[in-house]
Amino acid sequence: MICSRLCGAGRNFVKGPIIKIRLRQASQNAVRETPKSVAYWLYGIAGATIVAVSLGGVTRLTESGLSMTSWHLIKDITCPTTEEEWHKEFERYKTFPEYEAVHSDLTLDGFKFIYYMEWGHRNWGRSIGVMFMLPFLGFALSKKLSPQVFKRTLGLGCLLGFQGGLGWYMVKSGLEQPQDANGPVRVSPYRLCAHLGTAFTFFVGSLWTALDISMQNRGQPTALPDHRLTNILKKKSVALAAFTFFVAMSGAFVAGNDAGMVYGTYPKMGNDWIPSDYWDQQLSKVRNMFENSTAVQFNHRTFAHLLILGVTSCWFMGRKAGLIGRPMMFLNSAMALVYLQASMGIGCLLYEVPVPLGAAHQLGSVFLLGSMVAFSHEMRRGRVLQAVKKMT
Repeated sequence: MICSRLCGAGRNFVKGPIIKIRLRQASQNAVRETPKSVAYWLYGIAGATIVAVSLGGVTRLTESGLSMTSWHLIKDITCPTTEEEWHKEFERYKTFPEYEAVHSDLTLDGFKFIYYMEWGHRNWGRSIGVMFMLPFLGFALSKKLSPQVFKRTLGLGCLLGFQGGLGWYMVKSGLEQPQDANGPVRVSPYRLCAHLGTAFTFFVGSLWTALDISMQNRGQPTALPDHRLTNILKKKSVALAAFTFFVAMSGAFVAGNDAGMVYGTYPKMGNDWIPSDYWDQQLSKVRNMFENSTAVQFNHRTFAHLLILGVTSCWFMGRKAGLIGRPMMFLNSAMALVYLQASMGIGCLLYEVPVPLGAAHQLGSVFLLGSMVAFSHEMRRGRVLQAVKKMT
């Protein structure tokens, strides 16, 4: 009897983990049916999104985003071609608040520059739409998309269309007269954050799906070391990737409120660790977090410091657990990028956000997020193969 119980326990011990592995494999069979060409397409879309985010950052930093005062899906594909058309656009721009508040000394040549910046950003967004929809239709009609991947990419396509409309909704907020007569003329920080957040979400969705397809086409998941820290890293990697996204969104509020200009010192803000004007008595506590430039900058600094600690601790845990190959490669990238981002962020403070450095800082946030997403994907989809060998 004792022997039969031991045998039954042994069978259950082996059976439980094997069932879990088979369930995981079954849940990913739909992805496995998708060819590598779909993954390459989605990697390209993720790369194109990085370019769009970079162009958007430069457009904002050069104060070019409000130069195109109308939005037409087809008509705006071409820009003015004659001097008469340029003068007409320039005169139209002069009727909006930003001209008097920001660009009152702008010449026609100067207007052409900011117009081309916004025009380039918009048309690159349109190009992404074409790069996404045409291959999507081709893959769908040729039945190269598994049901799971079809649903994901269809959702990404809808998100991309929503992003285009959201971009104009954001610009529209900057073309209106500020409610406060003495307030700055700029787009709504909330709409700016939503616009950037949608772009980041689209980027993450494209990258994650591409990584799924690539892993399944390799024929086996990433092998992870049989170490007690591995399961901790599986959970922590996803939380840290989500926090990286959150820190980037707090940076969007820094940009939207021009909060990078209020305190140009580091590590202190002026002479204080916590600035005395952190609370604006004229704002509610919630609005203070998003509209008071001092609070916005302080919060972004604090979140960035926490992110550095999180990535650094994750890196040491990965080393101790014995991570190798792709997981450690992505973690090493995140480790390098988080310190590079911190350095560029400090530089933006000390040098009053020069355009090249500010643009690089925004671009770096996408690469850091991509590294963390790739690392978390390797950890979540990977398998502790050594544990399976011991059971068999």
